[in-house]
Amino acid sequence: MEKLEHRTGLVELSDLAERALALNKEGAQMEITLTNGFERSIEVKGNSISGVQQQTKTKVTVRIYDGKRLGIASATSLSPKSIEETVTNAMKLAKLSPPDDKFVSLPEPMERQPANLEGLYDSELAYLDPSKVVESIGDMIQGAREVHEKANVGGRLNMNLMERVVANSLGIFTQTENTSMSSFAFISIPLSPQNVGVGFEVNVDRKWDPAFSFHEFGKIAAEKAKQMLNAKIGPSKKLPALFDERATYQSLNQIFGFGVNGYSVMTGTSYFADKIGAELASHGLSLFDDPHVPGGAASVVFDREGVPTTRVQIMTDGVLESYVTDSYTANVLGLENTGNAGTGFRSKLPRPTIHQLQVEAGNDSREAMLEDLKEGILVESGVGPAGGSPQISAQINRGFYVKDGEIEYPLKNTMLGSNVYEFLGGIVAISRELRKEFGHQSPMILVKEVSIAGAGKQKKQGANISMSSF
Repeated sequence: MEKLEHRTGLVELSDLAERALALNKEGAQMEITLTNGFERSIEVKGNSISGVQQQTKTKVTVRIYDGKRLGIASATSLSPKSIEETVTNAMKLAKLSPPDDKFVSLPEPMERQPANLEGLYDSELAYLDPSKVVESIGDMIQGAREVHEKANVGGRLNMNLMERVVANSLGIFTQTENTSMSSFAFISIPLSPQNVGVGFEVNVDRKWDPAFSFHEFGKIAAEKAKQMLNAKIGPSKKLPALFDERATYQSLNQIFGFGVNGYSVMTGTSYFADKIGAELASHGLSLFDDPHVPGGAASVVFDREGVPTTRVQIMTDGVLESYVTDSYTANVLGLENTGNAGTGFRSKLPRPTIHQLQVEAGNDSREAMLEDLKEGILVESGVGPAGGSPQISAQINRGFYVKDGEIEYPLKNTMLGSNVYEFLGGIVAISRELRKEFGHQSPMILVKEVSIAGAGKQKKQGANISMSSF
């Protein structure tokens, strides 16, 4: 894997976008998105590097509305001929599609100015010598093995460069360039088939930081795996649940990610539909979306439609204040376009998404929250609803049984059950201390009561944890 010597460049992408828009001779509303970049990855399995890869990320997507008829076409070549064919195909598809009566318009330029945001691109990471990274992965493996001689180290490191131009026929024209680097360590310590400790650690950055210790990174993941040895099935009863900062972020991000999504609200599938102004949580829970944290993993100046992003106050003191929208849902719901268009799930269309959730601090002491827990569980992995249902039923991938403020044993084969309203309404304490990492912040929260039950046959712990959870 060698340095990437040539990049298409934002100037060339912009020129291609202008030429593509000029092909629209019929007055249809047209949007074109051009992306170019690469992803380099290093895979670790069984205490050794199992693969080193580089994949080019090149794509053109054209979205055309002929009246209310939508046509979408895409290609993986940025040649002028390929782009012309993609535009032509989108136009043909639009004429064949049924009308979408809810469609109003693609976004137009707005008065809101884009943020002046730094820390999203690092030239050193874009041209990083891969040999430095391979050596660092070796340090991660060594660090984990120092914690326990039976540590089995797996993981992945991704480095990304992405250039993007988004333009439409109504005057939107944006260009962005960013880099990112994500590291994931997954450690298992198998002492016996019934006694396997599993731990994981993640780090996300926009730059290559020479001061970051992969050796310590591996040790942290291995220490977490060591803590999970001799795990037991939790008691089947209702107990208080203390969520650490990462579990708080992951859980609330799942709950609100679907609940305030303008598309799920528009379609009536959201459990927060028609809940603006309602008190849904107790103890002063406040949270907002802030995509403008310098260097944040999900920080972004423009959304996927080229609309300037902005800070959105989602909840204040337990009262729901806002949904997040893109151009389509804002028009249908009669709301402001908050600039939250993201990549649609199983869809080529953009869909609203929370960019970077921020949970505000409370007034309680983190230490006292644990010390005052007479009997309960400490949860260090996120839980949330699935499939649009408000019901929460999830395996606790990382958790501990607590008695009289002390951790007694780690949990395995244990499920947590609740629902969105009971979960949020049951928050009785929020720590004043915040964990700030990867561009988001979150405190610890204490939920008064959740249902705990054995989960039967053991699933592989950590199997559903991914870097996207952070």
